[in-house]
Amino acid sequence: TNGVAVRTLVAMALSEAASPEAVDPLIRLLADAEPEVVRQAAAGLGRTGDPRAGPPLFALLARQPALKQSILDAMRKSTGARGLIPLLSGATDPNIKREIVEMLRDTHDPGAADALAGLANDPDEELKLTAALGLADLGDMRAVPTLLALARGANETAAQDAIDALRS
Repeated sequence: TNGVAVRTLVAMALSEAASPEAVDPLIRLLADAEPEVVRQAAAGLGRTGDPRAGPPLFALLARQPALKQSILDAMRKSTGARGLIPLLSGATDPNIKREIVEMLRDTHDPGAADALAGLANDPDEELKLTAALGLADLGDMRAVPTLLALARGANETAAQDAIDALRS
């Protein structure tokens, strides 16, 4: 129990530091058997804003499904477009893929435009809408054909979102 408390305190201290020097030790703590240590390490990686945090968090997601929301929140805070794009190509779970595309959209990074455009014709309606809305947020005209198709579609919510995006 003392060891767990010490590791938790170490994870918390590194998390508070949120410096580039804390990234590697926090990544190592992701392998800890104690869920609280892992949560603290994931949160700390999120606070660092360091792109090196993304891949280990994604690997953790595959190993620890119970920590999904904590890990996704940490990824959202830590991983920019450049780190999310490789994660997107490695995502096999449709829900995780949708989460990553949403994160990519939320970056508002023009560097994400090509990755988003590559999903504008995805068979997954939700993924396609999120990608097209991300392109629209960036003012990228590659969103227009997908948004027009979605605006004419049967899904009323997607159609309204597409129309709103086309207006803006």
